[in-house]
Amino acid sequence: YLTTIHPDYAILAARIAISNLHKETTKNFSQLIRDLYNFVSLVVVNPKNGAGMISKETYDIVQANATVLDSAIIYDCDFHYNYFGFKTLERSYLLRINGHVAERPQQMITHVTVGIHGSDIEHILETYNLIS
Repeated sequence: YLTTIHPDYAILAARIAISNLHKETTKNFSQLIRDLYNFVSLVVVNPKNGAGMISKETYDIVQANATVLDSAIIYDCDFHYNYFGFKTLERSYLLRINGHVAERPQQMITHVTVGIHGSDIEHILETYNLIS
């Protein structure tokens, strides 16, 4: 708990944790969405039939606009989180595949903006830039 000595330790810890996440996850947003769409979890929605982590609508929008969305994400913004903020995202909000975090914070933001704006790419990018 070196953060009690100096608050910069929380920033350092966050950078290390986020760097580790980046090493373990894909930088390709459209590939992540494909993986999440194809992942079937018996825990999600319907224990009998399973369910993908991503809706068909979101999947189709992302795949149709893969080049634009993949190039719009600024992964360096992940490093703006402090340790507590990042760990909160990691524990509660970032999507997982087989128990392992598969999504980066910027990908989560992009995923949410697609959910908000649907196929309106201009507004997706505007909202992403405002949030990130």
